[in-house]
Amino acid sequence: MVVVLLVAVLPMGVVVVSHWLDSNVQDTMRSNLAEAAEEMVALQDANGVARRHGVWIRVLDAQGNIAAEANHEAAPLALTDVFFGPDGAPTLQAADDAQGPLHARAEVVLARTQGSTTHCALTPLGQLVVCAHARALPNGGVVHVTESSRRAVRALHDVRYQLLKLLLAVLPVGVLLAWWLGWRMIRPLDHLRRQAMQLVPQARAKALQLGRDDEFGDLAHAFNSLLSALDERRKANEAWVADLTHEFKNPVAAIRAAAESLANGPPDPVRLARLARVLNDSSQRLDALVTQLLELARAEGGMKNEARTEVDLAQMARGIAGTLKAVEPFKDVTVSVDGRWSVCVEGVPARLESALRNLMDNAASFAGPGGWVRVHMDIVGNDAVVTVSDSGPGISPEDLPRVFERFYTTRGERRGTGLGLALTRAVVEAHGGRIQVTSPPAHGAVFEFTLPAAP
Repeated sequence: MVVVLLVAVLPMGVVVVSHWLDSNVQDTMRSNLAEAAEEMVALQDANGVARRHGVWIRVLDAQGNIAAEANHEAAPLALTDVFFGPDGAPTLQAADDAQGPLHARAEVVLARTQGSTTHCALTPLGQLVVCAHARALPNGGVVHVTESSRRAVRALHDVRYQLLKLLLAVLPVGVLLAWWLGWRMIRPLDHLRRQAMQLVPQARAKALQLGRDDEFGDLAHAFNSLLSALDERRKANEAWVADLTHEFKNPVAAIRAAAESLANGPPDPVRLARLARVLNDSSQRLDALVTQLLELARAEGGMKNEARTEVDLAQMARGIAGTLKAVEPFKDVTVSVDGRWSVCVEGVPARLESALRNLMDNAASFAGPGGWVRVHMDIVGNDAVVTVSDSGPGISPEDLPRVFERFYTTRGERRGTGLGLALTRAVVEAHGGRIQVTSPPAHGAVFEFTLPAAP
C-alpha cells in the first residue's frame, strides 16, 4: 500500500519540490548579484568578480557605453533533459539580446536615480529565469550583473493541474489494487504458516495443503518435498537407532553372562579360558562398533578439521592389494590393479585408505578362494574414477538399493558390522565425490566412485 501511494503521489511531489526550488532560486540569485555588484565597485576587477560569483558583469560609462565586461556564468545543469527531454530553454546571451540596448533597460534607468535595483523575469515561454542587478557608480556609470537559471522539471510544472486530476482518478484504483495484491499474497502465506505451526508439536511430516497452481503452489510443493526428505531422514535415524541397539545388545549380553558365570564361583581353567574368549570377542566387537561409528560420524560431518593433502589412489590401491595377499582368508584371491599408474586427488589420506580398503576387502571376501578382485584406475575429464569389481556371486536386485545403509550386510555367518560401505560412501561424499554399485548378471559386484582429480 505504501509503495502504491508513493508511486501515485510522486509526480505531484516532484512538482511541489520544483516550485519550491524555483521560488528559492530567485532569492539566492538576487543576493548573489548584489554581492557581486558591491565587490565590483570596491575591487574594479570584472573578470575576478564574475568568476567568483559565476555571473555576467558589464560596466557602463556615463554615456551608456560598455567599459568593461566579463561572463563566467556557470553552464546550466541539463539532468532533466535525460528524463523529460530538452525543453528548448534559451541561453542567457539569447535572452539578453531580446531585451534591447543595455543602457535603455528599466533596471539601468532606475539605478541612475535610485542607486541600485534588481529585476527578475521569465523568458516568454517560461523556460528560463533571468535576474539582473544594476548599481550606480559615482562617475555616472552603472555596474550591470546578470544571472540565469533554468526552471526545475518545467515539463511537470506546466501540467501540474492535469497531474492533480490524474492523481485523483488513479489513487483509488491504486489503493484497491494494492489491497487486492496484498490479500492475494498474504492469505496463502498465512495459510501455509498456520499449517506449519500446527505440525510443530507433532514433529511429523505431513503434506501442506494449498490447492493453488501458481508460485505459491510451487512454494507449498517445495515445502512438502523438504518435509518428505526430513521424514525419510527421521525414519532412517529411527531404524539406525534400532539397529545400533541390536548390535550392542549381543556383546553386552555376552559380557553380562560371563560376569554372572564368574560370580557363581571359582571357575575351572577350561571354563575360565572360555569366559576369557567370550569377554575378549565381545569387547573387540564393541570396540569395532564404537570406532566405526565415530569414523562414520566424522565422515558424515564433512571432516572439516582434518588436514588434506595430495593422495595417489593408484599407489594406495597397489599397497592395499599387497597387504590383502598376506591375509589368511584372501591368500588364494587374485588382486590386481590396472589402468593409470598414477591417479591423484586432494583428500585425507587415512580416510581415503579406509574407504578403498573397505571396498577391496569386501570384494575379496565375496570373491572367495580361487576368485579375483580387479581395481581399475582412470581419469575422466576432471574426475578420478576408481572401479572395484570381483568374481563373487554378485548382489541381488532387491539388495542393491540397501548396500550403503548402516548395519546392512548379506554376509550371513561371515557378517561384519555392516558399517563398512556406509563409511565408504560418507568418506567419498565428504571429498566431493559420489559412489554407485551395479551387479551385472553372473559378473559379481562392481563398485565405482569418482572424486575431483588434483590439478
